[in-house]
Amino acid sequence: MIKVKPVVSLDEEMDQHSSTPDYVDLFQKKEQTQKILKYVESLGSEKKDIFLFRIWEEMSYDEIATIVGKTPDSCRQGFSRTLKKVLEHFSHFA
Repeated sequence: MIKVKPVVSLDEEMDQHSSTPDYVDLFQKKEQTQKILKYVESLGSEKKDIFLFRIWEEMSYDEIATIVGKTPDSCRQGFSRTLKKVLEHFSHFA
């Protein structure tokens, strides 16, 4: 018995390959994330905590303020300054 391979269009084949993860891109993003974390770590514990709570945990400034013992406005300002430093430090990667 002869098996007949189903005919697949080129568009279908391209769609299948485009849905697979781009491992090089994922590796580069992970590497960049590690560099950012290392830099934020160098800014000090409080700035790092506020930054990570806001970015990774998606906490509100009220929640962060409760944890770090500061006012929400102080946390907002601290986050803004830290974010500005991170963006300035890594602007050469863009």
